[in-house]
Amino acid sequence: MIDEDQTPDLATLTARAEGIKTWLAKIAPECFDQQLHLDEGSQERIYWHYGYHAALSDAICFLTGEFPATQEHDSPPQGTNG
Repeated sequence: MIDEDQTPDLATLTARAEGIKTWLAKIAPECFDQQLHLDEGSQERIYWHYGYHAALSDAICFLTGEFPATQEHDSPPQGTNG
């Protein structure tokens, strides 16, 4: 939830996180319960860490002004099937 006392950068990142959570809830709600990324050696674990690395890199670039936080290629896919 976005707090009106948040800095603009934090509000942008919070809105982005909420948007992704909403998208995931629509296309793969089971991921919140299954937590397959916790299984050692699984493909899900590898992709979770890859995605986490990408998110941290994007956040660093955003906070340092290297690119805007909202980019068309950066948005979750539209539609119900991802």
